[in-house]
Amino acid sequence: MNSLVSVIVPVYNKEDVLSRCLNSIKNQSYTYFEVLLVNDGSKDKSLPILKQYENNDDRFHVVDKVNGGASSARNVGLDYARGEYICFVDPDDYIESNYIERLYNAIQQADMAVCGYNRIYGDRNVTLEKQKDYKVSKELFLKKILLSENPGSGYCWNKIFKKTLVNDIRFDESIHYGEDAAFLYEIIKNNVLNSIYVCNEGLYNYVLNDNGLSRTLDENKLSGECKIAYKYLEYTRRNYPNDFAFAVKRYLDPFSLLIIYCDYLNVYKKELIEAKNLVSHLKKIEGVSKIKLFLIGFKIKYARFSRFIFRKKYGLR
Repeated sequence: MNSLVSVIVPVYNKEDVLSRCLNSIKNQSYTYFEVLLVNDGSKDKSLPILKQYENNDDRFHVVDKVNGGASSARNVGLDYARGEYICFVDPDDYIESNYIERLYNAIQQADMAVCGYNRIYGDRNVTLEKQKDYKVSKELFLKKILLSENPGSGYCWNKIFKKTLVNDIRFDESIHYGEDAAFLYEIIKNNVLNSIYVCNEGLYNYVLNDNGLSRTLDENKLSGECKIAYKYLEYTRRNYPNDFAFAVKRYLDPFSLLIIYCDYLNVYKKELIEAKNLVSHLKKIEGVSKIKLFLIGFKIKYARFSRFIFRKKYGLR
């Protein structure tokens, strides 16, 4: 007998794209699911659209709350979820018709299942190459996340979890960028999790837009970068010392550019202090290139000379 799958969708001001997302969920080949539509204080017509789906399909349930951010909305969804399995879909995105079915079948062989995804930006559609599915230990999967070997491995939306894995784990509501990675990190550390099944077929459609977090630099993004970089680097140092040098390069290269830009504009003082503290902390860790950290410190101090480099790398005007 099939088990109930809870699909959590956090919504804030997405009236233009919401129907595309919800229709893709409604038309799933696997039909035994509930959809928790968490309206995070939308000011547009998102809530009436959500109500319409709720009225027309008893699998859709609207939870209306004051605005608190995507992490807060996802946490409310977790509190209401009744399913044996949990998955997340962002309202900008949409899923293939066999998304839930494939992940549901995969998780019967593991404690968590992951699928590939398609990166969509305007008319451009970058699809991950299909490969053979495989099963992996949590240690190896976490290492792939830490070293960014698997595209999409650090997101929450292309995965399905056993509800017993989540338990009291929740998204960190104090950060609004990198919260997926922080949430996933806590789940993978869970002793209950032993293995992950990876479906390399692109079943999730990740839509990029000019107004999305992926294209916006703000205070929350820098703060999130600080917390995630600190946590991942510490874990890598303790558990994968041979890969630590690569991890430092992976996290500090783009991270230092964030510092440069914010220091140049003389904004986000609190977050900038966090960033500088992280660099100071790394100086005490054996194995971190002192030359690299000196160069990052130099960039922070003389940030105004690096404006062009940052803007070019991040596509900012």
